[in-house]
Amino acid sequence: MAPFPAPERSYLEAALLEARERYAAKRPNSAALHREAVSVLPGGNTRTVLAYAPFPTAMDRGESCRLWDIDGNAYLDLCGEYTAGLFGHTEPRIHSAMQQAMARGLSLGAVGKAEQLLARILYDRFSSIDLIRFTNSGTEANLIALSAARVSTGRSRIIAFKGGYHGSVLHFPVTGASPILVPFPTTLCEYNDTEGTVAAIKAMGDDLAAVIVEPMVGGGGCIAASPEFLSAVTEATRASGALLIFDEVMTSRMASGGMQQRLDVEPDIT
Repeated sequence: MAPFPAPERSYLEAALLEARERYAAKRPNSAALHREAVSVLPGGNTRTVLAYAPFPTAMDRGESCRLWDIDGNAYLDLCGEYTAGLFGHTEPRIHSAMQQAMARGLSLGAVGKAEQLLARILYDRFSSIDLIRFTNSGTEANLIALSAARVSTGRSRIIAFKGGYHGSVLHFPVTGASPILVPFPTTLCEYNDTEGTVAAIKAMGDDLAAVIVEPMVGGGGCIAASPEFLSAVTEATRASGALLIFDEVMTSRMASGGMQQRLDVEPDIT
């Protein structure tokens, strides 16, 4: 009996292969840099979101809303460094402020006027904020928020949502699980599932320390929360004595007081 013929590569697989070949052909310097970097950096970099196949594009410089890689290719930057600070790469006022600050010395290791001034600006914009602690990253901010919630409530359990991303050790893919998550006992609910989430909050009772949620799931597909969902979660969380944490790393740009202002929903911690 003749063997079955090998299946032809699907159109999608062929298109993906062609796209990768075009990508690599236009970026030989990025490829070379990546080959060197993997010998000293895990995966060739230290930022998980920048690790992708066949290798990440290495940028050389930015100007206004555009970027140039080390192979000379130009890009329109629609990412904004994955933050809410969409000011471009050469905003004159920001450059001037940075130059003035650096002229006074680097890393003074003490408090200063600017820290208090920035805190007051944010305090005035976000009605949910009573006091502010600055951190170096969203990961650190969310870890501190969850740890503070567990300490202040005397409880241990956390509710988060499938598809949510709160940092390198606090992300919850829709399928599978990360082996490097921080070991908080966490229950995952479906985003925008009001009935299921409220039921989970009630079921945990006095064991629930906090619910952490993005007003819009960023890494999970830019899915906005319905106002009804957030309102119900807020009410159920407060009734349980747990704390509601809004991760607004991405959504704070949606209004002067963040997405919470637009939706008129106030968390306990932002």
